[in-house]
Amino acid sequence: MSRPADGGGSGPPDLVIDYSLLHRLAGNMKTLRTNVESDLRLSGGMTVPSEAGPVSTGHVGDPYLYGALLAFYRATQGPFSDALDALDQLSNLFGGIADAYFNVDADLKSSGLDTLAQMAGGDWQSQRAAYDDYLRRKADGTWPDDQPPPPKPADKPSGNPAPGTQVTYDDQGRVLTQTTTVTTSDGQSYTKTVTYDYGDGKGSPEYSATVTYAGGETMTLNKHNNADGSYTVTSVSDGKTSTSTVMPGGADGSYTQRDVNPDGAVTNTVVGGNEFGGYTKTVTNPDGSKDIYTGDPNTNSWSQSAHVDPPAPEPADSDPNLQWTGP
Repeated sequence: MSRPADGGGSGPPDLVIDYSLLHRLAGNMKTLRTNVESDLRLSGGMTVPSEAGPVSTGHVGDPYLYGALLAFYRATQGPFSDALDALDQLSNLFGGIADAYFNVDADLKSSGLDTLAQMAGGDWQSQRAAYDDYLRRKADGTWPDDQPPPPKPADKPSGNPAPGTQVTYDDQGRVLTQTTTVTTSDGQSYTKTVTYDYGDGKGSPEYSATVTYAGGETMTLNKHNNADGSYTVTSVSDGKTSTSTVMPGGADGSYTQRDVNPDGAVTNTVVGGNEFGGYTKTVTNPDGSKDIYTGDPNTNSWSQSAHVDPPAPEPADSDPNLQWTGP
């Protein structure tokens, strides 16, 4: 995974992470730790270890040489025992970094596959509408004799619109359930399963989702449509709950959003058009500071244009309950 240099120039990336290599390295460290620990147990039992198994005096031939080897292995017990914790820490560190970057890429790929599944359903709807129009015009005699009929669509869209997805559709071509799996050849895996509920079909669908990440962590997501036209997404991860409530502002992509973190901290976001014909996003952080961006909500592409520090606290002597007691 790479991140482009600031400014979006054509120069080389300023950060490149090969998370597959880090994942392999973490696994190799775990294997090394297991082997070292096994050798330490053997040498602690008055045995010289080797790749083929424990070595006896008969294998070495010279009892003095065997004694020297045994003394060497016993002398290394302390330093190598101390190294076991370090190997554990390095393995966990490299594995955690590898999983974190893989999960980001998997989230992005999953979002793309979600879009492809929706597009496959939309294409099927267009094909069915075209075929239904042909049947009507054929029945009333208005279909041109020299025009071939459109292909007859299947009863439902394909359940495999893209590699890595399993999708079920309703008879209107809408996605009912979707399972997306992203894996690497090194054993990292990400799975997301989503179930949609279209209700009366007048608004955007509600959904429930479960995501299992590479490290085995899980997150659940639930979207609920509110009576005032907004919707709330509740996410639970490691027993901690966060919520995001979004009020769409119209077809232009404007919206307001209120995010509440597990600790109760609140972040407010307002996106709307500006006088220059573009869009401005203002994020008010929990500490009262503001970050202001310009960009496009439809592509979620933003560039920070300003930062406003939080307001200074009121001085202690400005308490309106204080009264002047002087002469």
